[in-house]
Amino acid sequence: MLVALGLLFVAIVGQSLLTGVIGAAILSAVGLTLADPTAIVVIVVFNQLALIGIGAVYLTRRLDGIPFRKPSKNGVQWLVGGLVMMFVVYGLQTLVYSATGLENPPDALAQAGAAEPWVLLAMAVVAIVFVGPGEELFYRGAIQGRLRRAFGPTGAIALASLLFAAVHIPNYLLGNVSLLAPGVLFNLGLIVVIGAIIGAVYEYTENLLIPILIHGLYDAIILVGVYSGIAPYL
Repeated sequence: MLVALGLLFVAIVGQSLLTGVIGAAILSAVGLTLADPTAIVVIVVFNQLALIGIGAVYLTRRLDGIPFRKPSKNGVQWLVGGLVMMFVVYGLQTLVYSATGLENPPDALAQAGAAEPWVLLAMAVVAIVFVGPGEELFYRGAIQGRLRRAFGPTGAIALASLLFAAVHIPNYLLGNVSLLAPGVLFNLGLIVVIGAIIGAVYEYTENLLIPILIHGLYDAIILVGVYSGIAPYL
């Protein structure tokens, strides 16, 4: 557990350095700051680059390589099944908000998208190219892979999913939303569920490409749906 938390600390430091130095310099060159709504695209890209680098290095040096290969027929079935389960969770989330009147708290991306709608389309591309690979290499590959050695598959999925949800907390802090708001707690709980779904798919397939595709495609489809007005942002 300490190793997993240490990896998370290294990732946070790496993200801060990449975003705060290189990302900020790029934004400054085009007349923007980290506080600009459109800056979230650059921030997310550099955050994910840090995760890709750290996850790939740890998997290669400590966990006997990156389990990444062309999906088998069974892998494709898990890919489709994982996506379906993710959208079932999204549908239940939408239903709960609609039926209860629970307020959906806007995070930093929702606010940026409201200010500059094109950001949603840009983030859809970023989701496939950077977010899927970055978060899955790190949280499922490195974190879950390391925890599996100590806690077994079930414990690793649970703990990695909790850490995965915890790192989404800053999204709400940047949106100036109280972490005790019912909508925030509800959303964080669902992120744990989503992390568990992806984590379980990884354990069954032993192929990181499957969770990478599930994660990237799910985020991209939702973002395009929000941009086009046919899906709510949750």
